[in-house]
Amino acid sequence: PAVAAERTVGGRVTATDSPEGMPGVNVSLKGSSRGTVTDREGRYSLTIPDRSEGPGCNLVLVFSFVGYERQE
Repeated sequence: PAVAAERTVGGRVTATDSPEGMPGVNVSLKGSSRGTVTDREGRYSLTIPDRSEGPGCNLVLVFSFVGYERQE
């Protein structure tokens, strides 16, 4: 059986009114059970399927945090 290709994406979450990172933000892959939480500096890293071509190539990350509007 073929092994599905994966890649790691990451970044840093900040609020629009502050350059400081936001710890504790939930970051998940829409429609899946894959997810993580930002560290104390607002950084995250998440392994996702590598769908860089063809149908289903538009994977969406969902960011949620108490008191903030959910972002995709």
